[in-house]
Amino acid sequence: MKQLTSKVLAELGLELDTELIPVASDLAPNAPVAQGRATASEMPRSGSLADLLRTAPVFNQIQLEGLAERFPGLQLRRWLSDPFIVLLEAGAVRGSKPFGAHEWLDEGASLVLDSRQGPTFVRLEGSTCVCILGCQEGNIELLEASTPTSSASLDALEKWRAAPIPDVPRPDIRALTAGGRLQNWLLTESEQMASAAWPLRRLCAAGLVARLWSPEDSQELRESLTRALTGSWGPRKATVDWFRALEQGVHHQVESSAMEEADELSQQLPTLQSHALVDPESATRQCLQWLLDRDDLECALFLLRCIETGKSLEGKLAELDRHASEFESLWATLDVSENERLRAVAWQEPDAWWGQLAVA
Repeated sequence: MKQLTSKVLAELGLELDTELIPVASDLAPNAPVAQGRATASEMPRSGSLADLLRTAPVFNQIQLEGLAERFPGLQLRRWLSDPFIVLLEAGAVRGSKPFGAHEWLDEGASLVLDSRQGPTFVRLEGSTCVCILGCQEGNIELLEASTPTSSASLDALEKWRAAPIPDVPRPDIRALTAGGRLQNWLLTESEQMASAAWPLRRLCAAGLVARLWSPEDSQELRESLTRALTGSWGPRKATVDWFRALEQGVHHQVESSAMEEADELSQQLPTLQSHALVDPESATRQCLQWLLDRDDLECALFLLRCIETGKSLEGKLAELDRHASEFESLWATLDVSENERLRAVAWQEPDAWWGQLAVA
């Protein structure tokens, strides 16, 4: 099972030093297609995944040791038409705790774990424990969250440790405007990012305001041009001052965390290209998200440069961009012209290749 990153742990609502103890696992069948059926990726794309599941509603029961004891009534079933897809059912057991990952899985409800494009993790809450259920390429693993009571037991555990991540407070976006008015898209997107569970995303919200804010009327334009020479006014100065005021250790953790995410983005590129060949419409949405994630990292680099650091991240992002350039066919037919953020990048940072895709 792929290592759970700091980002995944944060999104699942777990403390970053949580120990995850393997409980049980179940491997997907070696044959990707059972009984000659077409996989979901080969089936007609005339409807949603739910429609496809109804078209071929045949599942095999997964017997996962320790699951029933921890979560009575919870059942796992692997889709016969494509073993990369697993159905999680809460059953009808009364009195059991609700299950969930980002959205609650109530009694009698079901949740589809689709691992065709990447690993999927679900947080399960029982009356006596919290577990993480991971699904990667159809392989299932159950991990129990636990805090060991002794250093001996700590050393003996097979576990994942999260890399240190920055302790970033939620930025007050409206305060960071420092008298300037944000474009509607910039205000909406930055406030959404500022409320994210992942600390690096909160930091990138502030960086986004500093990078892509621009005056909206002639008075703001005159003021910004006059004061820009001294750097004493506007969202850029307010944001940099906010970032500089964070503890110095946070600055180093920001860079390390951003470099870790850059590695993740690099690893996603082959999967994106494969997906684009099978399902271009869905791949377009995923490619757009990849580009926005890449731009998030540019926000982090922007703030680091403002305090005269970030050389390691700068090198890592240059490496990522070189790797992305090897997937030219992935970007050649991508239409992201309606994305206001990427259009703003193209206008204000013409050397950013991902922004130029919005005006190509």
